[in-house]
Amino acid sequence: MTQSSRPAYRQQVIFLALAAAILFSGIWCLLLYRTAGGSVREYNPSGVPLDTGSLTYSIDRAYADHRNVTVQGWAVMEGEDLGFFENHILLKRQTDGRYYLLRTEWEHRPDVSEALGSEYSYDNCGFYSRNSTHSLEPGSYQICILYESNQNHLLCETSFSVRIP
Repeated sequence: MTQSSRPAYRQQVIFLALAAAILFSGIWCLLLYRTAGGSVREYNPSGVPLDTGSLTYSIDRAYADHRNVTVQGWAVMEGEDLGFFENHILLKRQTDGRYYLLRTEWEHRPDVSEALGSEYSYDNCGFYSRNSTHSLEPGSYQICILYESNQNHLLCETSFSVRIP
């Protein structure tokens, strides 16, 4: 390596080291965000029709501690394939009826298709939500599902609840 090519080589090494550091710090922040739970924000579901029993759902897990609230389950409208599908969990505060939208992730659930024994595929009907409780007041919250699939957009107020300590 010649004397004149060393500075260029050194600049490339420094650039690559900085790029790697930025990439790894971005990955680290994403992992921290997923581990610590997402943000919770107030949500106004006015204009979203209430479900009148057309959804089949299950809340498999729902619990909260001083740091996070976790909700896991599934929801389908039987008799239709899931096209575009997006579920969100809402918590409805029992004291004043305010809704809080939780960051919710999709979860693969082939067991639901098998259990419902249908010609339709419900494999993509699962949801998982783990969010920080720091912006929620202590108290009891009703678990609601904001269901969106194909042309359906419904608010399902379930019989499940969770208590934020």
